[in-house]
Amino acid sequence: MEKYFSTGDAGFVKVPPLPEILPLERVKIAESASKDETLSLLVGMLAGIPALPISAEKLKAAICAREKLMSTGIGLGFAFPHVRIPEAREIAAAAVLMKNGIPDYESLDRQAVRLAVMIIAPPGQHAQHLRLLSAFSSKLKDPVLSENLFSADSEEVLHALLTGK
Repeated sequence: MEKYFSTGDAGFVKVPPLPEILPLERVKIAESASKDETLSLLVGMLAGIPALPISAEKLKAAICAREKLMSTGIGLGFAFPHVRIPEAREIAAAAVLMKNGIPDYESLDRQAVRLAVMIIAPPGQHAQHLRLLSAFSSKLKDPVLSENLFSADSEEVLHALLTGK
């Protein structure tokens, strides 16, 4: 079921269901990695999918350029690396849970990032992009859900928690 969100001015924007944007095959659990290794893992899951016909090198360069502007490590163990690029045909996401954290992520609260969700969107889908960021980031407001995300013991459980499916 598609979800519609109010834009506050022009009506509503349609956002595909989270399981379509973040399918199970783009959800991983690993022990630990550096920020660069984590971004490469996420890029590797997204580059070349039908929604994103772009090389891993070009996507990684776009993500790194965005990270130079400001870290997407928002705190409380979460990071949402994201970028809008012309090669994107539709919104797509990938997620990785690092059980032992990503200590060098440069999170705003200076704590290790444990869950990173990468979001890629076309330039013309600004409202949808923001709504998707909001949908994922709202999960960190619930401390029980956050702890469940961090303690997920399988990719299926992590996927279900992230997508509500």
